[in-house]
Amino acid sequence: MKKAWTALLLTVTLSLGLAAPAAAARFSDVPASYWGYEGIEYVTDKGLFSGATATTFAPEEEMSRAMLVQVLYSYAGKPDVSGSIAADTAFTDIPKGAYYEDAVLWALEENILPMWFYLDSRSQSDWSQDFQPNKVVNRAEFCLMLYAFYENVLGLEYDMDEAGLKQDYLSGSQGAFQDMTLAELTQAFQALAPYSKNHDVEQEILFAMLGWAQPEGIMTGMSASTMSPDLGVTRAQVATMLMQFHRSYGGSVQPEPEPEPEPEPDPGSGEEAFLAEVIRLVNVERAKEGLSALKTNDAITKAAQTRADELLQLFDHTRPDGRSCFTALGEAGVSYRAAGENIAMGYPTPEAVVNGWMNSPGHRANILNRSFTTIGVGYNSQRNCWVQMFVG
Repeated sequence: MKKAWTALLLTVTLSLGLAAPAAAARFSDVPASYWGYEGIEYVTDKGLFSGATATTFAPEEEMSRAMLVQVLYSYAGKPDVSGSIAADTAFTDIPKGAYYEDAVLWALEENILPMWFYLDSRSQSDWSQDFQPNKVVNRAEFCLMLYAFYENVLGLEYDMDEAGLKQDYLSGSQGAFQDMTLAELTQAFQALAPYSKNHDVEQEILFAMLGWAQPEGIMTGMSASTMSPDLGVTRAQVATMLMQFHRSYGGSVQPEPEPEPEPEPDPGSGEEAFLAEVIRLVNVERAKEGLSALKTNDAITKAAQTRADELLQLFDHTRPDGRSCFTALGEAGVSYRAAGENIAMGYPTPEAVVNGWMNSPGHRANILNRSFTTIGVGYNSQRNCWVQMFVG
């Protein structure tokens, strides 16, 4: 499940809007022989980074959430944002006027942040009140944020070759990197257990790092056999990765032309098309396995929509009032012998969310379940909450 790559997530094509190039930086703590010298010179020249002081860069200093969000916001060209932290988030630890205030609002709007940056846990109904701006971001989290930027801000798609990853890592066998099996990732990120069911978070990390960043030359291992996903990411590492990222994608995106005025669409027509596309894509996957297409009806769609709206309060298969998710089916008048539910948050398009579900064994099993005959899909555009309900 790829949620919250949670690039999660309007697909907006932006020019990067980088600041005018400045004179090449020269820092006393970054000699030409330093491994990260090229990256540091590159990002400071592009205006993405400034030194820790006028004469030092602090290359080994670990990056905080506030620092990284601001870096990516600057990279996007600091687009206008609306609202405020006080009015539009639950955060109480971001002072009014903080240098990263607009960056946080932008990152939430674009779904750049992993969900644990703004949710207490899947077992609590409120958004987190603590952004923890000074908390160090680890290498896995930064990779997730950069991949979300790639998808949600640049509007790009990447065709991951998942076969090798599934064979070497998802099955539990050991691939090239000893610390990137599902078992090792689960051990390294125990604090993320509330956000992960069926190893969703671990798979997100695995695919972002080994399915995208490493093949694209953006991230390399800390050694020949370790990626060290749980280590804090340093200023030098971020500089080097952003250099590689910008060289690959920085000049490839142009601003979208101003659209011609169009008649106002019928209320809900856009979301209806989203829901229909999810069902179509699901049936494409079922057809690949020789399974019959799923049908839909108003009753199961109503139940799925109820659940999508409830995910804003509690991202869990349990409803906010503590009842099972399947009670929504009964309330909508749906009878069944077997039922299943898939949920997701942060995916910007039907293609992205179905791909995320298909990359998660538990969710894939629901989509390809032979006993299911009918599907309902719900969608809430706030936080891009998705629900599939299946019955048979």
